[in-house]
Amino acid sequence: MDNAAVRGAWTRKTTREASGLTRWVVPCQLFATDAIALKAARDGVECGHDQQLQFDERTFFYLPFEHSESSLDQDTAVALFAGLADQTRQSH
Repeated sequence: MDNAAVRGAWTRKTTREASGLTRWVVPCQLFATDAIALKAARDGVECGHDQQLQFDERTFFYLPFEHSESSLDQDTAVALFAGLADQTRQSH
């Protein structure tokens, strides 16, 4: 997948994630997009698409793992953010 396709997929995912900012308006849909965002993030990481994103994009890309109620997903978030921190230190 080229950078434009990765960014397009990321934009769709972040739009879904950002729509959660209005969750307080419709409580019955409080977690409606969480599974979609988590699947998109999981698929992106498995394919290595996250590696094509900039630092800020990747921090947002990893948020569904952090927001998940699953401790395994949260462990994944810790590992992903630790790897991102290591890469950032090495590049500076």
